[in-house]
Amino acid sequence: MTQEQINEEFNYCAETGTLIRKSSGRTMAEKQKVNNEREKNRYLTFSFHQKTAHIHRAVWIMHNGEIPADLSVDHINRNRTDNRLSNLRLLNTSDNNYNAGMYKSNTSGHKGVSFYKKESKWQAQIGVNGRNIKLLTTSSFKKAVRARKEAELFYGVAHLIPQTT
Repeated sequence: MTQEQINEEFNYCAETGTLIRKSSGRTMAEKQKVNNEREKNRYLTFSFHQKTAHIHRAVWIMHNGEIPADLSVDHINRNRTDNRLSNLRLLNTSDNNYNAGMYKSNTSGHKGVSFYKKESKWQAQIGVNGRNIKLLTTSSFKKAVRARKEAELFYGVAHLIPQTT
Protein backbone atom coordinates (compact mmCIF):
# COMPACT_ATOMS: atom_id res chain seq x y z
CA MET A 1 0.00 0.00 0.00
CA THR A 2 1.34 3.38 -0.93
CA GLN A 3 0.89 6.81 0.59
CA GLU A 4 -0.99 7.91 -2.50
CA GLN A 5 -3.41 4.95 -2.37
CA ILE A 6 -4.16 5.45 1.33
CA ASN A 7 -4.70 9.20 1.00
CA GLU A 8 -6.95 8.61 -2.00
CA GLU A 9 -9.24 6.21 -0.13
CA PHE A 10 -9.13 7.36 3.50
CA ASN A 11 -9.40 10.31 5.84
CA TYR A 12 -7.70 10.23 9.22
CA CYS A 13 -9.02 11.50 12.56
CA ALA A 14 -5.99 12.67 14.56
CA GLU A 15 -7.97 12.84 17.81
CA THR A 16 -9.00 9.18 17.78
CA GLY A 17 -6.38 7.66 15.48
CA THR A 18 -8.98 6.12 13.19
CA LEU A 19 -9.09 5.75 9.43
CA ILE A 20 -12.36 6.68 7.72
CA ARG A 21 -13.15 5.33 4.26
CA LYS A 22 -13.99 8.31 2.02
CA SER A 23 -16.47 6.38 -0.14
CA SER A 24 -18.68 5.17 2.74
CA GLY A 25 -17.74 7.35 5.71
CA ARG A 26 -17.23 4.11 7.64
CA THR A 27 -14.63 4.02 10.41
CA MET A 28 -12.19 1.16 9.99
CA ALA A 29 -12.02 -1.49 12.69
CA GLU A 30 -14.70 -0.04 14.99
CA LYS A 31 -16.12 -3.54 15.46
CA GLN A 32 -12.63 -4.84 16.15
CA LYS A 33 -12.06 -2.30 18.95
CA VAL A 34 -14.92 -3.83 20.91
CA ASN A 35 -13.48 -7.34 20.43
CA ASN A 36 -9.97 -6.14 21.29
CA GLU A 37 -10.97 -4.99 24.77
CA ARG A 38 -10.55 -8.66 25.65
CA GLU A 39 -7.43 -9.14 23.51
CA LYS A 40 -5.12 -6.13 23.86
CA ASN A 41 -2.40 -8.07 22.01
CA ARG A 42 -4.06 -7.76 18.64
CA TYR A 43 -3.40 -5.05 16.11
CA LEU A 44 -6.41 -3.46 14.46
CA THR A 45 -6.72 -4.46 10.81
CA PHE A 46 -8.84 -3.57 7.81
CA SER A 47 -9.38 -4.83 4.29
CA PHE A 48 -7.37 -2.94 1.68
CA HIS A 49 -7.40 -4.01 -1.97
CA GLN A 50 -8.55 -7.50 -0.95
CA LYS A 51 -5.73 -7.92 1.57
CA THR A 52 -5.62 -7.53 5.33
CA ALA A 53 -3.64 -4.49 6.43
CA HIS A 54 -2.67 -3.10 9.83
CA ILE A 55 -4.18 0.29 10.66
CA HIS A 56 -1.07 1.55 12.49
CA ARG A 57 1.07 0.90 9.40
CA ALA A 58 -1.45 2.63 7.14
CA VAL A 59 -1.57 5.66 9.45
CA TRP A 60 2.22 5.91 9.43
CA ILE A 61 2.44 5.55 5.63
CA MET A 62 -0.37 8.07 5.13
CA HIS A 63 1.59 10.75 6.99
CA ASN A 64 5.23 9.79 6.47
CA GLY A 65 5.48 7.63 3.36
CA GLU A 66 7.00 4.19 2.96
CA ILE A 67 8.27 2.26 5.97
CA PRO A 68 11.89 1.11 5.47
CA ALA A 69 12.25 -2.69 5.47
CA ASP A 70 14.52 -2.69 8.54
CA LEU A 71 12.09 -0.69 10.70
CA SER A 72 8.76 -1.36 12.42
CA VAL A 73 5.96 0.95 13.53
CA ASP A 74 5.86 0.88 17.33
CA HIS A 75 3.02 1.89 19.66
CA ILE A 76 4.74 4.06 22.27
CA ASN A 77 2.17 3.38 25.00
CA ARG A 78 2.03 -0.34 24.04
CA ASN A 79 -1.73 -0.13 23.40
CA ARG A 80 -2.08 -1.71 19.96
CA THR A 81 -5.51 -0.14 19.46
CA ASP A 82 -4.20 3.42 19.93
CA ASN A 83 -3.29 4.46 16.40
CA ARG A 84 -2.93 8.19 16.94
CA LEU A 85 0.09 9.41 15.00
CA SER A 86 1.49 10.92 18.21
CA ASN A 87 1.59 7.38 19.66
CA LEU A 88 3.48 5.86 16.73
CA ARG A 89 7.20 5.84 15.98
CA LEU A 90 9.62 3.90 13.78
CA LEU A 91 12.09 1.62 15.55
CA ASN A 92 14.49 -1.10 14.52
CA THR A 93 13.73 -4.59 15.84
CA SER A 94 16.22 -4.37 18.70
CA ASP A 95 14.81 -1.07 20.00
CA ASN A 96 11.24 -2.23 19.47
CA ASN A 97 11.88 -5.22 21.74
CA TYR A 98 12.64 -2.87 24.66
CA ASN A 99 9.08 -1.56 24.45
CA ALA A 100 7.62 -5.06 24.71
CA GLY A 101 5.73 -5.90 27.86
CA MET A 102 7.09 -8.14 30.57
CA TYR A 103 6.65 -11.86 30.31
CA LYS A 104 3.65 -13.19 32.21
CA SER A 105 6.07 -15.31 34.24
CA ASN A 106 7.91 -12.19 35.53
CA THR A 107 7.49 -12.14 39.30
CA SER A 108 9.77 -9.21 40.13
CA GLY A 109 7.64 -6.57 38.43
CA HIS A 110 10.76 -5.18 36.72
CA LYS A 111 12.00 -6.06 33.28
CA GLY A 112 15.42 -7.71 33.35
CA VAL A 113 15.29 -8.55 37.07
CA SER A 114 14.63 -12.10 38.21
CA PHE A 115 15.14 -14.33 41.22
CA TYR A 116 17.89 -16.90 40.63
CA LYS A 117 16.73 -19.86 42.73
CA LYS A 118 19.98 -21.82 42.47
CA GLU A 119 21.82 -19.14 44.46
CA SER A 120 18.75 -17.65 46.19
CA LYS A 121 19.68 -14.22 44.83
CA TRP A 122 18.33 -11.55 42.52
CA GLN A 123 19.85 -11.23 39.09
CA ALA A 124 19.84 -8.21 36.79
CA GLN A 125 20.45 -8.51 33.06
CA ILE A 126 19.89 -6.60 29.83
CA GLY A 127 19.87 -7.51 26.15
CA VAL A 128 22.01 -5.32 23.89
CA ASN A 129 22.61 -5.88 20.18
CA GLY A 130 21.41 -9.47 20.41
CA ARG A 131 23.59 -10.27 23.43
CA ASN A 132 22.35 -10.96 26.94
CA ILE A 133 24.55 -9.17 29.48
CA LYS A 134 24.42 -10.34 33.10
CA LEU A 135 24.79 -7.22 35.22
CA LEU A 136 24.65 -8.31 38.83
CA THR A 137 23.72 -11.16 41.15
CA THR A 138 22.85 -9.91 44.63
CA SER A 139 20.73 -10.66 47.68
CA SER A 140 19.28 -7.13 47.42
CA PHE A 141 16.26 -6.73 45.16
CA LYS A 142 16.69 -2.93 45.15
CA LYS A 143 20.32 -3.22 44.01
CA ALA A 144 19.30 -5.51 41.15
CA VAL A 145 16.60 -3.05 40.01
CA ARG A 146 19.05 -0.14 40.28
CA ALA A 147 21.68 -2.04 38.26
CA ARG A 148 19.13 -2.70 35.50
CA LYS A 149 17.98 0.95 35.40
CA GLU A 150 21.61 2.17 35.28
CA ALA A 151 22.31 -0.22 32.41
CA GLU A 152 19.27 1.11 30.51
CA LEU A 153 20.76 4.60 30.82
CA PHE A 154 24.28 3.45 29.98
CA TYR A 155 23.18 1.60 26.83
CA GLY A 156 20.88 4.46 25.81
CA VAL A 157 17.62 2.53 25.90
CA ALA A 158 15.92 3.99 28.98
CA HIS A 159 13.63 6.19 26.87
CA LEU A 160 12.32 3.10 25.04
CA ILE A 161 11.16 1.23 28.13
CA PRO A 162 7.74 1.84 29.71
CA GLN A 163 8.27 2.93 33.31
CA THR A 164 7.12 0.71 36.15
CA THR A 165 6.56 1.97 39.65
